[in-house]
Amino acid sequence: MKTTIDDIRTALVRSNEGVGRPYPARLRAKVLAHAEQRRRDGVALETIAAELGVAVTTLRKWKRHAPAAASPAFCEVEIVSASAPTSALVVHGPAGLRIEGATIADIAELVRRLA
Repeated sequence: MKTTIDDIRTALVRSNEGVGRPYPARLRAKVLAHAEQRRRDGVALETIAAELGVAVTTLRKWKRHAPAAASPAFCEVEIVSASAPTSALVVHGPAGLRIEGATIADIAELVRRLA
């Protein structure tokens, strides 16, 4: 079940019924997961904090003290074949100019236009 901002706000209010009483670790983890997703969506941390009704410094502190997420042992990769250049010709010109993969006709056209 997806946790909504209202669910998180309600849980934050209910669990903070005492000055100096820490929020439960599971709730902090939910808040951080939500904040991370919103950050990936391009939302500023200040906006996220305002949406949840917590201070920005609180979110930063929780993130700093959160256990590091274990990186997956495997990650999905896509293997694509490298495209071979159309030509093995390499032309070196002045000031570091380098042209690769051009055909003789392309090079002849280039020389003709530059002349």
